[in-house]
Amino acid sequence: MRFQAPLALLLLLPLMAGFILSLRRYRSVSGRALTLALLVLALSGPELVTHEPVETVYILVDLSASVGGEAEAALPQALELLAGRPARVGVIGFAETAQVLVPAAPPPLGELSAALLSPWGTDIAAAVDLALALLPEGPGELMLLTDGRATGGDLKGALARARARGVPVHVLPVGREDPVRFVRFSSPDKVPPGEVQLSVEILSLGEVRAEVVLARAGVELERRELGLSPGVTALGFSDRPPGEGVYDYTVLLSGVEDPVPENDVLHRVVMVGTPPPVLLVGPSPSALDAWLSSAGIPARRVEAISPTDLAGARLVVLDDLPLAGLSQNVLSALRDWVAGGGGLLAILGRRATEGYLGPAEDLLPVSFSVPEGVQEATVAIAFVLDRSSSMAGRAGALQKIDLLKEAVAQAVEVMRPQDLVAAVAFDRDPHWLVGPAPVEEVEEELYAGLKELSPSGGTDLYPAVEEALAALASVKARLKHIILVSDGRTVREGRDFSVLYGEVAASGVGLTAIAVGQAPDTEVLAGLSRAAGGSLLLLPDIRELPQVLIRETQRAVRPRYVEGKKSVKPGPAAPALGIAGITLPPLSGYTLTFPKPNAQVALVSEKADPVLALAGLGLGQVAALACDLSGGWSAEWLSSPALDLFLSRLFSYLWPQVEPVAASWKQDDGELLVTVDVAAAGRWVNGLDLTGVLTGPEERELSFSQVAPGRYVVRTPAPPPGGYLLVLSEPGGRYGGSFPLSLPYPPELLAFGPDVDLLRWAAEFTGGSYAPDELLPPPPGATARGRPLARGLLWAAAGAFLADLVLRKLLA
Repeated sequence: MRFQAPLALLLLLPLMAGFILSLRRYRSVSGRALTLALLVLALSGPELVTHEPVETVYILVDLSASVGGEAEAALPQALELLAGRPARVGVIGFAETAQVLVPAAPPPLGELSAALLSPWGTDIAAAVDLALALLPEGPGELMLLTDGRATGGDLKGALARARARGVPVHVLPVGREDPVRFVRFSSPDKVPPGEVQLSVEILSLGEVRAEVVLARAGVELERRELGLSPGVTALGFSDRPPGEGVYDYTVLLSGVEDPVPENDVLHRVVMVGTPPPVLLVGPSPSALDAWLSSAGIPARRVEAISPTDLAGARLVVLDDLPLAGLSQNVLSALRDWVAGGGGLLAILGRRATEGYLGPAEDLLPVSFSVPEGVQEATVAIAFVLDRSSSMAGRAGALQKIDLLKEAVAQAVEVMRPQDLVAAVAFDRDPHWLVGPAPVEEVEEELYAGLKELSPSGGTDLYPAVEEALAALASVKARLKHIILVSDGRTVREGRDFSVLYGEVAASGVGLTAIAVGQAPDTEVLAGLSRAAGGSLLLLPDIRELPQVLIRETQRAVRPRYVEGKKSVKPGPAAPALGIAGITLPPLSGYTLTFPKPNAQVALVSEKADPVLALAGLGLGQVAALACDLSGGWSAEWLSSPALDLFLSRLFSYLWPQVEPVAASWKQDDGELLVTVDVAAAGRWVNGLDLTGVLTGPEERELSFSQVAPGRYVVRTPAPPPGGYLLVLSEPGGRYGGSFPLSLPYPPELLAFGPDVDLLRWAAEFTGGSYAPDELLPPPPGATARGRPLARGLLWAAAGAFLADLVLRKLLA
């Protein structure tokens, strides 16, 4: 409670004295005395003091890389400086841009929302302007937690706007030190074939021991141990790369505790000579190396690929390269590069497609999964099972025959309802459990037959295998496979196994032989599996049979490879490639793929599976060849004269028809400026809708504007440091190119620690405090608010007067 005119309260003294004296003679004066007392209180201007927030304070927290977590850690200190203030408090985080983390509200402070800010820049002005826009009418203040190392925005202009509104900016300086860092890693962008000279500069704040490591394409070239003194230390390196091409060099600072490791690594991409137009990617040479050399087409082979390797290349061959090893960054670069007009050939041998394939399939014109809606049974499996008396032996607590029955039942469960299954058991004679039929139709019959199966007699697998081959020959399925399980020596008398081996090989049926126990007939089982191009699995402990049989069934149901001698013939797209008249020899196997809806199939197997498929991607072309070119499945191809013409036509089809452009770039004031010059036949090319894609540690699309005859430019905020691939293209597909870029770390990581002079000036300029160490006083107009009570007292006096009149009338 407070009074605007407290002296008026003195009138209560004579009023009280008169009231006391009059009580002796007049008992009815209390109503009038109350009325007068209420009038005196109204004259004194009483107010009820409230402590509702009457000012707004925004705390601006620097979340940029140069500050790290120091500003956020200082937030409790900033709140202590505001303790006891009747204020609404909010928090704004800032780095490259600004964001409200906590809306202004009375204490206590709410939980900070997640900051969606890039730390590679500092725009203090953006935070100040955002806070000014959010401040309501009335008193307001800002508290700035920063090192003052702005890399963007007009800070002085923002502070001037705060001063004009009468908003003080208090500054709580924060920051961290960086004891050692690279300041420069340089070399020419392009050098002739031979030696590459590189230079490095290191800034140290004190005596430091460290190691400097130089690497090319991730492979260490040199390591130096250094004792660094305060100041800048310069080092020189030299390297002789293996040939012409684009090389990504990295220099790394290690062996020192550094709170800012982001500026302890730098990249430099150097173009040595003229990069060959063909890039072969794979761990070992193939027939392509010799063919390209004989054709006079320059090529370079690398074991692994990075985005910068694509710079300057016109055609890339993934030569049986394991697809699972391609990172998302490399796949994105390949996609952008092909879309910009490049040609890509994927050789899909066994090595390329073993194991998990990852997202690489998205880039290809084929899929490794059976398309939805395929009605034809894709697989027919015949289980040929040994039920001879030797299967009565025990393995632990169970008979071997029981383990076999359980294994087959579990294996059938992994088959699809539409797949075909057959099962024949044998001793001296074959005993059919079920003939080839869809799993969904004969599953129960098969389980019943397995349940009744018991061991008896000798071992003669010959007729059982013949009958299984005959049964599979009569069914229609994309793939047919026999899984043969036996634990003993089969009958030899009267059996010519070379004939049976020939029948297996001629049938095109795959075969997996599982030899269980200690004395299986590995000679015959190996001969059968070899004739089918399949596998022989040795299983001394039959207790492992269930999991092995399930695994082999899964491989057959979802096959990745088709084994055996398969002829190859032209597909619907063969005329477009000019290969319709080329006769290629058979393959001994291939990777099973399925064409995507947009694919064109140029070569097919005798089973109509695609062997060569192609598809357009943007302005470029992608081809997938479903076999190797190193002699595994393609031995007959390599000795055929038709291979030379086939490869010539395929490379001609994939070869891009893009006219190269010239590109240059520079980084300035936190921005990347890319300049492209386009000319043809000695004349500038104008009016192009030129676009680009930057791929590396970050992917970014660029849209160029023409600024002069034949010249196009784009400005964009500088991406994170590292090696990049720039792919340029235009809708007509005539002009484009790919170029390597190496970007240093951003200016954000060049300077550390508070800029004391700037921050002190900012506080003084706006009327704020610098590095306050005690509670901040509230600004003018931010005191507690009073609620006037005079009007209510006047109404009360009027009521008391009327009540007194009524009482007097009643008493009279």
